[in-house]
Amino acid sequence: MWQLRLHLAELEQQECIEPLSGSQGKQYVYRLNVDEEGRPLALDLSEPEEVAKAAKAGGIEVSR
Repeated sequence: MWQLRLHLAELEQQECIEPLSGSQGKQYVYRLNVDEEGRPLALDLSEPEEVAKAAKAGGIEVSR
């Protein structure tokens, strides 16, 4: 659960999502921020192929 909180906080910090409601012990609701064309705001993420290549180089088995 802590990982989810960590990643949600990061997305919120990058202004990709914003909380609409919620508090400790209650359900949280977030809104995905989109551009003028309705697409989610772009994140500077690695391409899946790059991640797979790095994983294989590190000895991690990758399957699709």
